[in-house]
Amino acid sequence: MNRMFRIVFLLSVAASAAGQAKSPSPIESKPAQSSPRKVDRAISYYHYALAHMYEEQVTVYGRSELANKAIEEYRLAIEADPSSEFLTSGLAELYVKTGRIRDAVLEAQDIIKRDPNNLEAHKLLGRIYLRSLGDMPGGNGSDNVLKLAIEQYERIVKIEPNNIDDHLLLGRLYRLNNDLQKAENELKTAVQLDPNSEEAITTLALLYSEEGDTAHALQVLSSVPATGRSAKLYSALGTTYEQRKDYKNAIEAYKKAVQLDRDNLDAIRGLAENLLNDGQMDAALDQYKVIVDANPEDAQTYLRIAEIYRKQEKYDLALESLKKAETMVPDSMEVPYNVALVYQAQGRSDEAAKILQDLLKKTEKPDTNYSQSDRSNRAVFIERLGRIYRDQSNYSAAVETFRKMLTLGDESAASDRGRQGRGSEAAQQSRPAHGARRATRRHRRCGQGSGRRALAA
Repeated sequence: MNRMFRIVFLLSVAASAAGQAKSPSPIESKPAQSSPRKVDRAISYYHYALAHMYEEQVTVYGRSELANKAIEEYRLAIEADPSSEFLTSGLAELYVKTGRIRDAVLEAQDIIKRDPNNLEAHKLLGRIYLRSLGDMPGGNGSDNVLKLAIEQYERIVKIEPNNIDDHLLLGRLYRLNNDLQKAENELKTAVQLDPNSEEAITTLALLYSEEGDTAHALQVLSSVPATGRSAKLYSALGTTYEQRKDYKNAIEAYKKAVQLDRDNLDAIRGLAENLLNDGQMDAALDQYKVIVDANPEDAQTYLRIAEIYRKQEKYDLALESLKKAETMVPDSMEVPYNVALVYQAQGRSDEAAKILQDLLKKTEKPDTNYSQSDRSNRAVFIERLGRIYRDQSNYSAAVETFRKMLTLGDESAASDRGRQGRGSEAAQQSRPAHGARRATRRHRRCGQGSGRRALAA
């Protein structure tokens, strides 16, 4: 009530001032001479107050039918005070809120033409382009929008050079555009502006890790004193050690992350996976059980538990875990593939072969136009099925199966899988398309979504 009273009071004052400004003088009877329109801030404020009231009704209470009234009042306010960048920025923001993106862009561009250093207009355009990036599929259109976003944030950091968030965002945009040197420079600037910024440090370290420069990533992360490290930073350290296959140090880093944040399931998952990588299966199993206790719908964790039970030759428990995972992700190819691995270990080769044949049939495309993940998955299935036939001394079926590798059009995939087949029971054999999930997990642990939607959020 007090807020509404203040608005009504201000409106009455502004209206009174506007009325006085409009009253003709009784002495002046001559016809009005044409002259440039004078700024009338009283009238402008009156219309702005109405616009603001309508805008609040739209944004807070969902009164979308009042959007046009708010826009009209903004226009009348601007007509009374055409030089007000505050009013034009407000109108542009309202256009964004009501989904009139094109009008918002035109309004912001018009402000920038009049005032090239208008920070709010550049930021508004930047936010619009970021939001558009998140809604667009890949292709030339999204690349063009990415360049427009970069242009705005390049201008923003020149106008506002000491804002760490602007440099972080520009660095991520450069990374998305594969302009790695510029990305590194912006992220280094962010770290220089605030050497204690966890966000800046982990983002720069992630950039180095993505490019395979894990030594440099470790150097950046280790620059933070142990007393100042958070769970997030320890998780980033754990991810980097894992990437270097230094599992023992990864385990220590994740243990510290969990100690600082016991509800951080990503850190617990990182600890479990590195314990598994290090051959500490019982300890890994304990951590995976913590995860499913906290989140009983986590199908991936049940898959990892099944993997451990299979390696421990506890086949009934492995199949029980896989059955739980299947109820959560009935369309998953990873679950039946792992069932086939258990059947093979149990000596139920015919049943394992039937599952793999079904998976190959399910993923087959007549034109052999496979995506990279499709090729990787089919290579895993073919390799496993061929080995089963070979172990059964069914050499003709084995040869026929391995010939299917040729349809994948990727000789390196076939040779990689051949090397896996000659090795021991590698952990990755139970995980089709495992690399993509690991990359996604690495971004999540560091708190850095790498996709376009993450930038736009």
